[in-house]
Amino acid sequence: CKETDSIQKSRFQEEKKFYKNVGEIVATKSTKIAFKLMDDTFSRQGISRKESNLDRICMGIEMLLSEGKAVILEAKIKNDVISFIAVGYDSSVAYYLAGATDQKHRNSGANSALLMNIIKSKKYSFIDLMGVNSPNRAAYKLSFGGKLVPIWKLFFNKESNS
Repeated sequence: CKETDSIQKSRFQEEKKFYKNVGEIVATKSTKIAFKLMDDTFSRQGISRKESNLDRICMGIEMLLSEGKAVILEAKIKNDVISFIAVGYDSSVAYYLAGATDQKHRNSGANSALLMNIIKSKKYSFIDLMGVNSPNRAAYKLSFGGKLVPIWKLFFNKESNS
């Protein structure tokens, strides 16, 4: 069984569509365009920076980039960045940290091509797409063939000494 056998056919079609439009994927450490795409996405959805934790997300990505533990992949068509994903990683696991696509290019297949790039790289034994907290996001992420695994969070009272 190949790693890509469980990926839905539509993901391969989206990837093909992106490359047919002379798309290219490049790795960068620059956050300027990526963070603007995220800001535009949340703004379009009526979500404030505070509600989205965008400042914390950006700070975390910048920290991982500075430590050499993350990469930003940009999808470009004719030198214009139309989509990106930020991926953190360690020796065997990749973590999808954030991603966004320019509204005008939402049907370009760019985001699927970016995720397929990570999957096909075979650099990682495990790729964590980091949550499926809304129906549309869940359907999209699960279409890449992953399994839904519960993650438990522990919260500690900072004022407690025990």
